[in-house]
Amino acid sequence: MQAQVRIDAVLQVGQTSQTVEITAETPLLNTESATVSQVIENQTVREMPLNGRNIMNLVALSPGVVPQASAAGLTIGNGNAGTATVTTAWGNYQIGGGMANQNSSLLDGSAINQAFGNAVALVPAQDTIQEFRVSSQNVGVDSGRSS
Repeated sequence: MQAQVRIDAVLQVGQTSQTVEITAETPLLNTESATVSQVIENQTVREMPLNGRNIMNLVALSPGVVPQASAAGLTIGNGNAGTATVTTAWGNYQIGGGMANQNSSLLDGSAINQAFGNAVALVPAQDTIQEFRVSSQNVGVDSGRSS
């Protein structure tokens, strides 16, 4: 998922009876990109209980994310007509100290935000998402569409 991998491997020609064992460890520091992000992995996506199965609620698991609405949307009073639920508030977060509702939500690289108001126009079902990344600082040009 947007990983930049570099392998500097040099192999010498050896005897046909030799075996080569390759092991790898996860680096503590990503030296290829300055983006600060966290991947919400498949097990978390599948097993976390979600109110209304709103996958956008899992964004709040990342450090530096402050939800601006409840899991069921934002309830507003409408005078004598009662209350209404603003479902477009489901994707409204403050991320990395930025302003609320100034985030880009991408699904397979395509924006799912409305052009007017930047609200999330599509909330994918929990069963359709394998994993996702929340990037909060130094976002690349391929996904940094909003502030």
